[in-house]
Amino acid sequence: MNRIVRRLLFGVVGVATLLLVAAVLFPLFAKTKPNPRRAEQRAWNKRRNSLMAEATQAMAKGDEAAVERICRLVIDRNPKDRGFSILLAELYDKQGRDKDALAAYSRAIPNFGEGSQYVTGPKTLVRYGDLLKKHGQPEKAAAAYRLAKERTRKK
Repeated sequence: MNRIVRRLLFGVVGVATLLLVAAVLFPLFAKTKPNPRRAEQRAWNKRRNSLMAEATQAMAKGDEAAVERICRLVIDRNPKDRGFSILLAELYDKQGRDKDALAAYSRAIPNFGEGSQYVTGPKTLVRYGDLLKKHGQPEKAAAAYRLAKERTRKK
């Protein structure tokens, strides 16, 4: 019986060793194709970050045409980009283009969902609530104010 257990144990150890060696060597010899979509996405993310910096600087300098051009460029590529939608909404709000600002805020804050702290931060939600109230949507405005109040308490 002792011999049977010993043989079984050596067999299990042998299989485990074989699997371990295969797991280590497989990635070394397996040919993987580069994923062009991943590389393209990485390049776009880098470009997007530089465009955000450029747009923020243009906004600080008061170059509204550059801000709008940059925001449109990114939003045309990715309509769900919250950061650029908020920046565009702030620009439109500053210019008094309420309907355009409301549309941009609505794109960035659908149903007051979770998002980055900047996008759904209290100040942004209050500005959005003010526009909603001004344009006859008091229920949505109340929801925006309520969420802004909750976000203020969390800090």
